[in-house]
Parts: sequence; C-alpha cells; structure tokens
Amino acid sequence: MTTGSPYWTIDAGAFFVRPSKTWFSNGDFPNGPSDDAYREFYVRNLQYACWLPVMRSHGTDFAREPWQFGQPGNVFYDAILKQIKLRYRLLPYTYSIAAMVNKIDYTMTRTLLFDFRKDKKVKDIKDEFMFGNAFLICLVTDPQYTGKGSPAPNDKSIKSRVVYLPQGILWTDFWSGRKYKGGTSIDAASPLDYIPVFVKAGSIVPLGPNQQYVGEKPDAPLEIRIYPGKNGTFTVYDDDGTTYDYQKGKTSSYDLSWNDTRREFRISKRRGSYDGMITSRKMNIVLVEKNKGLGDGEFTGKQLVYEGKELVISL
Repeated sequence: MTTGSPYWTIDAGAFFVRPSKTWFSNGDFPNGPSDDAYREFYVRNLQYACWLPVMRSHGTDFAREPWQFGQPGNVFYDAILKQIKLRYRLLPYTYSIAAMVNKIDYTMTRTLLFDFRKDKKVKDIKDEFMFGNAFLICLVTDPQYTGKGSPAPNDKSIKSRVVYLPQGILWTDFWSGRKYKGGTSIDAASPLDYIPVFVKAGSIVPLGPNQQYVGEKPDAPLEIRIYPGKNGTFTVYDDDGTTYDYQKGKTSSYDLSWNDTRREFRISKRRGSYDGMITSRKMNIVLVEKNKGLGDGEFTGKQLVYEGKELVISL
C-alpha cells in the first residue's frame, strides 16, 4: 500500500490456520471454522479484503465457503454474505478505478499520507487507508466479540474503535449517512457485520445490483450515491469485461459531476462503445444524508434513464 502497488491482496482468514511444528506454517486455530474466535478473525479479514484491489478468500487447512461458518441467521454467516454482496455492488466503482490504473498509473489503495500529506496526524496511522478517492477504510484488527475458544456473542452489544478523520474534509459515515468534520477522532461503531467506512464530501459512487456473478444482470439499474459538501466528479468506465478488445479502444466512459452550490448533478455525453454495450441505463440518484447510509435500506431517489446524451438534474 505504501509503495503504491496497484494490485495486491491478502489471504483472507490466513493461509495457514492449524498449529504446526514448522515456523512458516504455524496457525493459531486448530478447530478452524468451528471455533468462534476464528470465525471473528475470518470475518474481519474478509471485511478488509472487500476494500482491496483483489478480494480473495485463500488458504489451506480448512474449507472457507460461507456455510462452513454457520447458516443463514448466524451472525458470522450473515456478516460474510454481507461483504460478498457489497463487493459485487461496488463493481462499477472498483472497475472504474481499475481503469485509472491502466490509463494514468493510478493506485487503488493508498496510505493516508498519499492524500493528506499536510495532516501530520496521519503519519503513523497504519490501520486506515483510502480505497479510490472516495472511501476511508478503518480496519478492526483485534478481537472484540470473542476470545480464543469462546462462544459466539449473544448479548447483541455493539463495540467500537477510535477512528481519526483527516482534516479539511467533511466525512460521511458510509453505513448511516451521518456527517463528521475532519481533523477529529471519533468512536465509530464496529459491529461484527461491518467495519467503519467513511466517504469524502464531493464523492460520487456508482453501485451495481446484488448479483451472484459478474455479468449476471448486465442491464440492471445503477444507484449513483452523491456525498454533498463539495463539488466532485467521477468517471464511470466499462468494456465487455471478458476480452482484450479494450486494448483496441473498444471501451466506453462518461463523467458524473456534482455542483454543490447549485445542487446540480450532471452526466456527460458517453464516449466510445464496445460490442454488446447496454445503450440505455436506468439510474437511481441518491443524495446521501443522515439515515440514508447504505446500512439504512434502499432509497428511491431521482429516477432517470441515461442513453448516452448529456443530462442535468437538480437535487
């Protein structure tokens, strides 16, 4: 992350899980997914991986399908499923910033000093980072709900961790829509099913549908989430997703922009095309505020149909 490497990941849940006599393959969880302490560890790993260039559950010793950790209704199973669904929903955003890697040598994940070099307080922060230009990701690296061999939490208490919000920015809690001024430290909720995530003012985030695999719902509506407080832009990129035709210029892109003073949202004229491109796309434009975070349910914002021509709407 500090080196600016654009593509990397972790072995979510650790590659080695069982204890071993060899130093390089020694894990801490002999019972794997049947140990609630390992379940919490795995969930927190997956929540980290969800915000990396590559999300990968990878390792040895034990199988890692969601049902190895419980059944629907189990806190660990539900938390795992939530992260997988979120990763799919983030695909339009993630694919677009991946295109920036290809086009302008961008890096998708960055230590805070990359973006906030004038803020001396971020220098030694090692458990927060930026994912793209919009998201501040705050990891949970210590167990909060279990100890080694302890039972699953049943008191429904919600733990928290201290988060520093870099100065000079208005931040929005991704889950609740609540806003915070930068330059302060806050206690941010860290229930088992998510880690604290904040979004910079002026960010525009395109989200796709819930789906089981990439391309399952190619013509599904996009949800465009606008985080007010500052002007902002975002370029949505797409191609056929399966071939090397992008190297021949068969791609498409368009710009989303927000004017905070005018409360005006603009979609530019589409640039380019590719074989099989969806030419007409429904969009749900959501201006994010308190109680309109992603964890608050679905919201019907301003509905429109984008067909490649410039559109301007007021919100």
